[in-house]
Amino acid sequence: MSSNLEKVYQQIRCIKSRPREVLSFDEIQDLLEDAKKENYDDSIVHLLEAYNYIRIGCFEEALFSVVAFFDYYENSLPKKGDRKYERRYSTLKHGLVLVATLHRFFGSYLPGSALLTQATANAHDNHDVSEYRFCMLEERAYNLNAVQTSMNPALRRNIDDPYYMEDLNKRFLTRFHSDQVHLPSMGLEEAFRTFIAAGFAHKSPRFKAIAQHFRMGLVFINALHCARTCDNLENLSKYLNVCLENEIASQWRMYANDIEDGALAIHSTVVLANGCTALEEKHRFLRDDELPEKVTEGELIMGVNAAYAYACQGLFDNAKSVLSGLRKNFPSASNPMLSIHWQLAEQCILYDCEFFRGEFEKCEERLPYLNEYSQPESLFRKCMLDCAFGCYKEEELLEFLSSIRKSSDPHLKIRARIALGNLKVVNGDVENGISNLERASASAKRLKLSFLEASAKRRLAFAYICRQDFQKASSILLSLEMVFEDVDVVAVERFLYYSTWLELFNQKAVREPLNADEKMSSFRFIMKAANSIPHKGFPLLESELYLKACFFVHDHCSNLVLANVLAKLRESTGIELVTNSFNYFVL
Repeated sequence: MSSNLEKVYQQIRCIKSRPREVLSFDEIQDLLEDAKKENYDDSIVHLLEAYNYIRIGCFEEALFSVVAFFDYYENSLPKKGDRKYERRYSTLKHGLVLVATLHRFFGSYLPGSALLTQATANAHDNHDVSEYRFCMLEERAYNLNAVQTSMNPALRRNIDDPYYMEDLNKRFLTRFHSDQVHLPSMGLEEAFRTFIAAGFAHKSPRFKAIAQHFRMGLVFINALHCARTCDNLENLSKYLNVCLENEIASQWRMYANDIEDGALAIHSTVVLANGCTALEEKHRFLRDDELPEKVTEGELIMGVNAAYAYACQGLFDNAKSVLSGLRKNFPSASNPMLSIHWQLAEQCILYDCEFFRGEFEKCEERLPYLNEYSQPESLFRKCMLDCAFGCYKEEELLEFLSSIRKSSDPHLKIRARIALGNLKVVNGDVENGISNLERASASAKRLKLSFLEASAKRRLAFAYICRQDFQKASSILLSLEMVFEDVDVVAVERFLYYSTWLELFNQKAVREPLNADEKMSSFRFIMKAANSIPHKGFPLLESELYLKACFFVHDHCSNLVLANVLAKLRESTGIELVTNSFNYFVL
């Protein structure tokens, strides 16, 4: 094998298992150009080319490279028994996984799985069956985008295109034929279960270990599905426990570790999505010496979640430190597709940091960069910024809502419905705002997404305050007390919960005098709101709280001493908005 061809082969291995050693896109293109001069008809050259295009999202170009891979594959395969045969034959599984990967990037999972099932049905022997079955598992286990997409809709970059699916099927399904014994074609889960049953019946310990691994893989796929659709969270917990407790033979541990990291990533994402920032792995990502040599995608997602958890507490410096470590392990030049995880998180966290410091011009400047990674996240934050100053136009958000109506992502739908409810309230259409927030709350309750439900209800309480229905608002806020008393819940949400109580008493006092108990309660909620953000990462919120509290105790409680104390506390934040129209209750 020539030196260039050996480098090509090594880069394929690095893409799959050693991301920090992958060359940049341009460097690989230069390598391929040199390799093609001597080995144009070698299949692995086209395989690496396809992977390289996929890494930067050029899927159409990748299709042509995959076609070339299969065209040249049979011609470049040494004769059976040749020393090079096994090594070259093993590259076929990379080609199969790559085709299924293209299916996934075009938004369709089933055709990719069906393709690999068909390949398995035409396998030469049991060893090939295990290889192809593992391809099916690897395709699902190695790529955890579906998990993050579930909790963070912004990663959905591609849309379904049935024409691509049909074209892929026509090009590739007919390429796998064998005169050997055929296995019946079957669906993904049925295929896994049949293979598992055969594995446990087989006498070979190695084959049993493989079957045990695929059993865990099937459980992992079910966990992915539950997390993505928010369906049956009790089953999700059971599936994750199986993935984390299962022991398999040592020769398969490297793959089991990928699934274990994937299971931990799912658990981490679900915990964070439920509003809890107390992630077990959070502190580990601040210590560079504890980062493993090989960082899996599951590990990357856990790192991103750790960064978000720190940001939710106002510890933005810690969040940036975590992202800096992830940047070293998944540099954007070598891993464009995987690096999207931390790049999106970085833009979101920097935006939030600037927003809560009152640096609104920087927020406006950052929106186009954020939009490159995620249109939904960019739109949600633009809506947040404009709603806070009461100057949002509905057309853009309504257009976005219509585009996601058929989305399978429940978090995306609920967040969009909450944003629309906020928008209606800000624009004075309180009744429609209440209707949308009630729908969002009901959807979250049906899916047992308790934190999203509480978040929608907190905004609903503010909408009722705007309607002067203080009894209804008070009833809603009382029902949320247990959720926001938790010290590990997202700091901003805790702050806004207690601030909404203060707003209720403030608006009520305009209509009728408060009694002694209500005044005492209002003082208590002022203190709880201030204590909700102890890390001083949200000076904008502190400033606005002390301003509102200062006017409240001065005008409605006649407590000049406390009013002066609150005024000085506001000065200490160093933030004073030019406008008095800022409304943080819609954040």
